[in-house]
Amino acid sequence: MKLRFLGRVFILLAIAAALLPTNVSAQSQPRNILFVLADDTGTDAFSFSNTNTVGTSFAATPNIDALAAQGVRFRNCYGYPSCSPTRSCLLTGRYGFRTGIGAAIDEPHDPYLSPRDFTIAKAFAANPQLGFRYAHVGKWHLSADAIDPNLIGGWSHYSGFLAGELTSYYDWEKTVNGVTTLHNTNYCTSDNATDAINWITAQGTNRWFLWFALKAAHAPLHVPPNNLHSYGSLSTNEADIANDPKPYFRAMIEALDTEMGRVLTNINLAETMVVFLGDNGTPGATIQSPYLSQQCKGTLTEGGVRLPMFITGAGVVGTDRWTDAVIHAVDVPVTLLEMAGVNLANTMPTNMVFDGRSFAAVVRNEPWNPAENVILMENFGSIIPEQLRGVAARGQRYKVIQLEIGLQGLFDLQTDPYEHTNLFGFPNSLTNLTASQIAAYVGLTNRMAAWHNPPGTPVIMNTTAASNTLKVSVPEQLGIAYSLHRSASLTAPNWTEVTNYVRQVHTNEAVVSLTDPTPPSRAFYRVSAQGR
Repeated sequence: MKLRFLGRVFILLAIAAALLPTNVSAQSQPRNILFVLADDTGTDAFSFSNTNTVGTSFAATPNIDALAAQGVRFRNCYGYPSCSPTRSCLLTGRYGFRTGIGAAIDEPHDPYLSPRDFTIAKAFAANPQLGFRYAHVGKWHLSADAIDPNLIGGWSHYSGFLAGELTSYYDWEKTVNGVTTLHNTNYCTSDNATDAINWITAQGTNRWFLWFALKAAHAPLHVPPNNLHSYGSLSTNEADIANDPKPYFRAMIEALDTEMGRVLTNINLAETMVVFLGDNGTPGATIQSPYLSQQCKGTLTEGGVRLPMFITGAGVVGTDRWTDAVIHAVDVPVTLLEMAGVNLANTMPTNMVFDGRSFAAVVRNEPWNPAENVILMENFGSIIPEQLRGVAARGQRYKVIQLEIGLQGLFDLQTDPYEHTNLFGFPNSLTNLTASQIAAYVGLTNRMAAWHNPPGTPVIMNTTAASNTLKVSVPEQLGIAYSLHRSASLTAPNWTEVTNYVRQVHTNEAVVSLTDPTPPSRAFYRVSAQGR
């Protein structure tokens, strides 16, 4: 990814173990943690996170609202414009340019989470003395194989669905610990809730951490079971849904809340911390005020990357309060691990860079002064439309968006929280900025320039040719996307990319294999590597 930076000064800051905090006291540690992740629901979608009452309509969410009021709500929580990269950040505490995941995983050869990535589940596994059981229920969307949530994610138990989108909430593929069953006809949101309840109750007196990733309210929009919502007899006709999608979206959110209530009856908030957030912004068809339809999922705007979030229950000091702390999805895993009593300095691998900053102090209602005060959002990958690819960085007040097509924006989120005014003007010009705005711009772009992951030259380790396939193996570089190209001539100026190649990461080796399933009788091949 090539970006244009004006007047940039390269300041390389090392974010490593120095940012890892010490443990919290035993008195403030929750016994259990329920981590709830809603799908395709931005800050505009919930009454607890959208304080704008003009031109808005909200699903009834009494359970979510009651939880939010008992804890701390985050005005400035950020992720990525789509689900896979945000989920990767939440799981690993590393930005997308380090994992290679910058867009929703859509094809078999898209970059996905590596077995070498260190996840929150692996951190719990490294601390058996704490007595945690840990499981993942619901959406995965970080790789393709049935065993991956256990093997790559590190979860001792997994139940849910692997793909990003279901064909139907009433007929879907369910995977449980590496075994996939077709045509599960239980309503997906209810099935996930039942699995969560069954797993929680099975833990008995053991401590537990549950990653509960609901599918709602991601497409396909539909009518949930009538006992889960209050929207009456909505039409099930696809044309009616397409013409007026918002009631269906809200009905799905209400169904999510209803099933959340069922889960909550099985936990004790006095000893359980509940974390709730969305994975990205609301899609354009269902987004509402204060955002415009183009400030939605898939974009680096506030409507695309700002997430609804609250934390409540055990370990939280102070109720019904807001925080202006600017946090990111990468900050969540180290925070939850610290709150659980994990010794981060002794647990996190020293051969990796972790971007997360623990905001446990915010949860405890204490001052928070992170060593790094800028956060990063990215939008890269083959599935991303060219005009939307780019990066954004935010400090406490200002935010910069830079797109690959050459456009950029600078926004003062203190006075313009919904990005109505690009301070650069049009055409973009630094002359439109004040001295303090220029200083903020230079600081943010310097930081963005330092956050990148250039690839090394791929080295062919092995090539295996058969009558109907050709496999090329190269060393895996974390965060690097590989592509396979072929040509009939070694000296040809233009090589053809093999668009249907299969990418496989070997579990016990740091090796990536690229397979051409339909090779010609004679061809030359090469491997390209690209980082962000």
